[in-house]
Amino acid sequence: MAGSLGLGQPRVQSLPVVRPQVDEVRLLVAGEDAGPTEQTLPPVLSALSVLGGTVVVDLSPALVPAAAEHLHQLLVVVPATDHAVRAAARRLRTWQLPSGLAHAVVRRSGPLGAGEVCEDLALPLATSFRDSPRGAVPLLDVRRRGGDRAARELMARLDAGARA
Repeated sequence: MAGSLGLGQPRVQSLPVVRPQVDEVRLLVAGEDAGPTEQTLPPVLSALSVLGGTVVVDLSPALVPAAAEHLHQLLVVVPATDHAVRAAARRLRTWQLPSGLAHAVVRRSGPLGAGEVCEDLALPLATSFRDSPRGAVPLLDVRRRGGDRAARELMARLDAGARA
């Protein structure tokens, strides 16, 4: 069961062991088990917090309210289209997050600029990136200022902020 963890019963001592590393990022995965629920997610996040460092959690929109009290920052990925911005605004209203928790990550795939997206959502900009062309090699994407490069730069800033 390497790479999986019973999400209902977090064991802090086993978390570092089951987190495989990909591109300098350690992953905690549910494996073939069902993902976390509103009830099982908070204990897992609490267990991860004692490990230190930066933890990135890919949340479904339904789990954001259950995770909010454990987050230092919520990154909301929003494509730069009118429809996506309106949908994100509706979600932000229903989540009722603490002030300053959410930041926008703008996927520049539409006609709006990153500033317009952030203004419409009343969120600060964490980073923006353009979609990579189909078949792009990730290392080349880093050099071309695509999503991989934006993610690496954002992680470096988050990691520096966590140490400060």
